[in-house]
Amino acid sequence: SIEDSSTISSSETIATKEFDDENIVMTAAVISDPHVGFKDTKVDNNVTFKNTLNALKRLNGDKDFDVLLSAGDNTQNGTKDEVEQLMDIYKSTYDINKTPLFFCHGNHDTYWSGCMTTTGFYDAYGEDVYKNDFDQTAAKLGNRHMKVNGIHLVAVQMSTYQPGNNTFTPQTETWVKETLDAINLENPLQPVIV
Repeated sequence: SIEDSSTISSSETIATKEFDDENIVMTAAVISDPHVGFKDTKVDNNVTFKNTLNALKRLNGDKDFDVLLSAGDNTQNGTKDEVEQLMDIYKSTYDINKTPLFFCHGNHDTYWSGCMTTTGFYDAYGEDVYKNDFDQTAAKLGNRHMKVNGIHLVAVQMSTYQPGNNTFTPQTETWVKETLDAINLENPLQPVIV
C-alpha cells in the first residue's frame, strides 16, 4: 500500500514518513512468474495461479485491489491460448474494471522461439487490459504507463534476456526517458513504480 505523497514536504522522504493506515492511496497485489500453461505430473500452473489469486483476495479481506502487477513470465510459451487461459482464470476471481492488470512481459512471454510479439499480446489480452494506458502505441511494444489513484506505473520491454546483459531497443530507451521526465515534471515527489 502507498500513502499520499502530497502530504510529504520537500525536506521529508517517503522512507522516513510514518505509515498512516488511514491514508492508503493504493493497494496492489504483486506477483511474478505464473507461467500459465505449464503442466506436468506434479504441477498445474493454471491451478496454482487460480489459488494464488484466491489467496490474495482472502488476504485483502475479500476486497478488490486497485491493481494487480505481474513482473513477467505470465505464460509458459507466449501463446494466445495461454493468454486466454490466464484471462479466464483472472476474470473468474477479479473484475478487470475494478482491479486492472498491469503485466510486464518476461522471456517466456515474448523472447523464446514461438512466442507472440508484444503486439500479439496486446491483441490477445484485449482492450480491457490496456484501456487505462496513456500510450497505446507504446503498449503495443510492451512499454506500459498508467496511473492508479495518482500513482504512476511504468513497464519496460526488454529486447534481450541474457544474464548480466539485458538490453532495450533505442525506441524503448527514448520512451522510458521521456515518460519518466514527464512524470517528474508533473510532480517530482510522487511515487513511481517501474
